[in-house]
Amino acid sequence: MQSTQENTPNFTDATLLKKIILKDSGWQSAFTLLFERYERDIYRYSFSILKNQADAEDVLQEVFIRFYRSAYQFNGQSSLKTWLLRITENQCFSLINKKQTQQDRVKLIETIIDLSEQSYKADAYEAELRKNTVSNTLKQINSSAREILSLRYWFDLSLEDIAFTLGIGLSAGKMRLHRAHQTCLQKIQQS
Repeated sequence: MQSTQENTPNFTDATLLKKIILKDSGWQSAFTLLFERYERDIYRYSFSILKNQADAEDVLQEVFIRFYRSAYQFNGQSSLKTWLLRITENQCFSLINKKQTQQDRVKLIETIIDLSEQSYKADAYEAELRKNTVSNTLKQINSSAREILSLRYWFDLSLEDIAFTLGIGLSAGKMRLHRAHQTCLQKIQQS
């Protein structure tokens, strides 16, 4: 079976991208051609970061979904391949962060469960005191920390989406979320 590349004249990335953005006739073939042109590089790059075949395949799919949704944002300051690899890198680190966040959630839940179990064993006064401590702890967290925690856990946004929403860089978003976790855990453990 011949690939789309073998059946299609050698179109430039810019020509294919224009077809996709404008949804011109044959835009699906243009998308398929770009996918075939870059899938190997994207898979290799994501696998080199993640060291896991299934995760690398998931990232490959997510990169092209994001590419499809945001192709119109490509400004040509770099090659399309460079832009796609940047999306790949962001997706890899988002996946790594998501896995780390799940571990952080487990730690936070364990802490809350411990507090909950302790409050059941304590008398009514101690239970009320612990409830007030948790409530006060949440009040003590600064608004920036509450905001980033709500975006992550209540709205279930990725770090990339949080950074975009807050108008900050991805690394700044990661750092803010990490600090918010640490602040919350420290305040709960101090109570």
